Amino acid sequence: ASRVLNQLHTVDAQAPSAETVLLRRDELRLLASAMDELPQRTRVAFNMYRVEGFTLQQVAHRLGISVTRAHQLVQEAIVHGTTRLGDLGH
Repeated sequence: ASRVLNQLHTVDAQAPSAETVLLRRDELRLLASAMDELPQRTRVAFNMYRVEGFTLQQVAHRLGISVTRAHQLVQEAIVHGTTRLGDLGH
């Protein structure tokens, strides 16, 4: 029984605080809003690469663009999201 209690205490210690959960939710909302501000092709390229796990080559092929351009679109989305988070002091 003490082993189970030790495991429960470990889980509790690893669980984020309510404040951390709220902060992360705010960050996710901000990032979702930032992604909505992007041009559709940039948003699609980012989602394909970072969310769906496509390679840059696959993104380029599906969008009919060069791999270099696919990389640029993904970078633009990352920079935009990072900038928006930075604007709020995150």
